[in-house]
Amino acid sequence: MTSSLHEGGAADPVAGITRRSTRFSTRLNGWMRRWSWAVAMTVAIVITVGGLVILESGRMRIAAEYETALDAKGATTQLTALAADIASLTADERAFRLAPDNAYAAHYNAAAAEIKQTIASLDAYYRRKSDDTALTSFKQISAILDARISAGLAARSSSDAAPNTDILDSALALLRLNEERRAQSALDASRADQRISTICVGALCALNIVLFLLLFRNLGIQLDKQDRVQRKLITQQEELDQLVFDRTRQLEALAWHLQSVSENEKTQLARE
Repeated sequence: MTSSLHEGGAADPVAGITRRSTRFSTRLNGWMRRWSWAVAMTVAIVITVGGLVILESGRMRIAAEYETALDAKGATTQLTALAADIASLTADERAFRLAPDNAYAAHYNAAAAEIKQTIASLDAYYRRKSDDTALTSFKQISAILDARISAGLAARSSSDAAPNTDILDSALALLRLNEERRAQSALDASRADQRISTICVGALCALNIVLFLLLFRNLGIQLDKQDRVQRKLITQQEELDQLVFDRTRQLEALAWHLQSVSENEKTQLARE
């Protein structure tokens, strides 16, 4: 007897834990069946809003990268135009020294004005980009061109102009190469962001479809269960009505029987 008591006492905690875990599982399942649609809708809304935020940020990044590429392409075009204007300026200088003519001077002044305008535009571009290396190189080019234009046609010999022209050509070539790399890098980044955005859109659409399928499946299960419960209640009600009808008929038959017995007894007593 003592051993059986010990066994029962040792089994009671395990049985209690099992019962509690069973009750918890039952409550959790009931809660999930009751609120699963709300959880699914909430998750779908959160995913949709988060996806929209991600897509909007991706769109902004792509737009900024395209703008960077366009700016770099524009700077490359301006650098090419600047090199062409410098070549024209050098040609006008040499032509004017060979044969001084007002036409060469006018063309020289027009090329100098174009160079100054291009320099101002490129200086604003490099300051906006905050590229210290490119800005330093461009400042050197700008200083050389300013000194050359300020000196005018007669103050400089052709031998002095040649080294400056070579330096300017080399520096402008490096700046053009840098801008072409900047534009290509921005285009590559924009393409990568576009691929990522496409993948995100596909993943979000697939996830929302799965969530809505699960939601509709759960709703179908709930409706089917309610239909089964309703049919079961109708069947039970019909069975209860039939039982009440049968009991009523039995009671009526019993009442008629009792009345008949009572009348027979009264008749027998009257005869006696």
